[in-house]
Amino acid sequence: IQAHQYKIMKSSTICIQSAFRGMKTRRHLKARYLAVCIVQRRVKSYLERKKYLCLRNTSILVQQRYRLKKLTQLQRQEYLCLRKAVITIQATYRGFKARKEIQQMHRAAIVIQASFRMHKVRGTFRNMKFASTVLQQHYRAYRKGKCERENYLKYRSYAIVVQTAYRGLKARQHLKKIHSAATKIQAAYLMHKQYFYYRRVQ
Repeated sequence: IQAHQYKIMKSSTICIQSAFRGMKTRRHLKARYLAVCIVQRRVKSYLERKKYLCLRNTSILVQQRYRLKKLTQLQRQEYLCLRKAVITIQATYRGFKARKEIQQMHRAAIVIQASFRMHKVRGTFRNMKFASTVLQQHYRAYRKGKCERENYLKYRSYAIVVQTAYRGLKARQHLKKIHSAATKIQAAYLMHKQYFYYRRVQ
């Protein structure tokens, strides 16, 4: 009887264990299935977002290219309009300048004619006046050249004095550096000599 009860209890225990293990396995499989579904959703959302960002960047690039093209066309139209306006202004100004030059030439011709007529009447006086004006100009140019030469010689002497003083200063500084270097070398040599003398004495 006890053996029969033991067998019954053993079979019951095995059934309970198999049921518990099956339930535990089903729970574990369900959890793994949920995890796999979550991972798949995340991967799909990542891929969709990546695709969306790629499309978004592509559309932004296309929009930028289109806007740049439109802006280039607009700027070219503005440049052409501005160039046309500048050409019109230049043509107007050149015409105005040419007309002004013609008027000036006409006035100059009138002045030349009047001067020639006056020259015929007062030739001697005009020649003397012109000669005196030329002499005055030459004399003033001579005086001005002489003054400029004196100023140049004075400034040149000043520059020579400054250059001499600066070169003397640089030479003294260089000589001072040479003396300082020689003093250091002599001190080092004497120290080295005294050191070897001290070593020989020991």
